[in-house]
Amino acid sequence: MHIRLPVTVLLFLVLQLLLTITVKGQSIDTAKVMLGLKDESLEKAIKKIEQQSAFRFFYRDADVRPLTHLNLTPGTYTIEQTLDTLLQNTSLSFRQINSNILLEHKDQQVYYEVKGRVVNGGDKSPAANVSVFLSNTTIGDKTAIDGTFTLQNIKPGKYSLVVSIIGFETFSRILEVNRSNIILPDIEISPKTILLDEVTIHPRNTVNWERNYDWFKEEFLGKTDIAKECKILNPDLLDISYDDATSTLTASSSDFLKIENEALGYRIKYLLTYFKMDNRLSANFHLDYRGSVFFEEMVGTPSQERRWQKRRHEVYEGSIMHFLRSAIKNSMENDGFRVQQLANYPSPERPPDSLINARVKFYSALKSQSNVQLDSLSFWVKRSKLPKTFQKLMPYPLTEPEIIKTTDRPGQYTLNCDNDGLYIAYNKHHHYHISDQLKYLDNRSNTENTLLNFGSPDIFFNSNGIISNPNCIIFYGAWSRKRVAELLPIDYETPEDMEQGVESLKSEVGSQKSESSSDSQ
Repeated sequence: MHIRLPVTVLLFLVLQLLLTITVKGQSIDTAKVMLGLKDESLEKAIKKIEQQSAFRFFYRDADVRPLTHLNLTPGTYTIEQTLDTLLQNTSLSFRQINSNILLEHKDQQVYYEVKGRVVNGGDKSPAANVSVFLSNTTIGDKTAIDGTFTLQNIKPGKYSLVVSIIGFETFSRILEVNRSNIILPDIEISPKTILLDEVTIHPRNTVNWERNYDWFKEEFLGKTDIAKECKILNPDLLDISYDDATSTLTASSSDFLKIENEALGYRIKYLLTYFKMDNRLSANFHLDYRGSVFFEEMVGTPSQERRWQKRRHEVYEGSIMHFLRSAIKNSMENDGFRVQQLANYPSPERPPDSLINARVKFYSALKSQSNVQLDSLSFWVKRSKLPKTFQKLMPYPLTEPEIIKTTDRPGQYTLNCDNDGLYIAYNKHHHYHISDQLKYLDNRSNTENTLLNFGSPDIFFNSNGIISNPNCIIFYGAWSRKRVAELLPIDYETPEDMEQGVESLKSEVGSQKSESSSDSQ
């Protein structure tokens, strides 16, 4: 189906991109067509592909019409192979979005691909059926018989490349995708060596295991309504233990945990390398977990697809990803965010440590125990227990340049507030909770307000809204309660993102038509 681009059809295109159901079980690298061309046009080739498949093409007339006199030996090919052949000597590239195929100029392409090969580190033989993916994304592949893989549709940014298969050590490296496609050198994976003293068995058929698993699931998936629609399909892979002496729950997985999120329409593979929940009163409850994550979009009925898209967007709104993306686009206020500085000041009631220590030492050393001396010692001991600082929430909102800075690396930014905290409120209607703001953070009804404290001078993040040093930041409030159930892939695109792309195309085509009309006059 050939789409020209007047305004009404562009609106139709927006709806198609947002609502089209993924072709069940198919992608352009597996769907096949029978095709043969002899001195024919690309337009005719496209019509033949559409007649034999459920895919639809979108492109500009001016891009496709000049491409004529194409030849293709009759045969059965995947759609990807067909387009690779037909477009190899042209200025066009292609990519799949759901059941749509977009044709666009290569110089306008903002998506890249990564190719490589995985081999056994022992004998350098190709390693087949190995999972290769970019962590926290929907971008992944399985290696072929010859060990090769291809990761496609990658936005510019910084990613963690993960290579994993049972029986081998997991390989990971930081990968920066910037201005071109990448061909990686061979990736060597090594057989996993397990020492006898490393093996710990925690039988599942014990009361403690079930109790520990319930605790783990509640903190790992979360306690929200969305978490109730998440299910861990293979909990047997978990190694969970609880130390009564330290009130600490720890866990890890020997392979990928398979999680079905029926609320958001994702199948998640989570390789849990570290999980620790410290429930001691002195720790004031501390949770830390890490691992590699791969998302697969589920395929459902049209109503399910619409429900998933809606709920994904609801999870995205007001999230840390949403906030950081808004900040680098200078749209925090328009998007519903209000950011205030939580300033730290030295307490005027607490004398300097040097004076306190000197007075305590002086009065403690006196042999005489008169009431005056005891009162003096008690006075200085009490002063030593006073807080060194007090906090004040500044009443005015901060702007993007006050908290966000660019770096010397493209697509990399820093977030900081001169060692003070940031109080971040979100409401798309700009109705903010303004009384007892700090106390409200712990309120169970608080879903929109977060206090962010810095553990280092700068927090680094990329254009996708992903923090690269997350251990240097502490959340209190709404974001602190987000768990795996509310996790979105970093390549998540909002309906507005997709609409903006079409609006850009509409503006370009409208401009071209105005120039053409002017020339004809």
